[in-house]
Amino acid sequence: MALASLDIVAILKRELLSFGVPASTLASLAGISSGKLSSYLNEVTRCPNDHELRLRQAWTQLKRLIEKTKPLPLNFTKAGALRRSLDMMEAGTLVVVVSESIEFDPTEPGTSQE
Repeated sequence: MALASLDIVAILKRELLSFGVPASTLASLAGISSGKLSSYLNEVTRCPNDHELRLRQAWTQLKRLIEKTKPLPLNFTKAGALRRSLDMMEAGTLVVVVSESIEFDPTEPGTSQE
């Protein structure tokens, strides 16, 4: 049985596609060029420690947002909007609540059972 690698490049190779996140979006969120991330993912160059830390932080934040918003289909190509959402989530000003069953109280003002 092989052990899972903790190397961020190995993690991204495994998880970016399964979460539907373009590598260019993650690169933008991490503040590195998409060309650099591509060279790391293709193992052309080794990912330096500072980029690994930035990629790890951006991926952790984005993955947390993805997990909180399941099953909503988010658009992961809008890096600017994602950055604002991630910053707000980290600051505690954005709270995401997804409920699969919604019950309406007919006595509550502003609710409709149409």
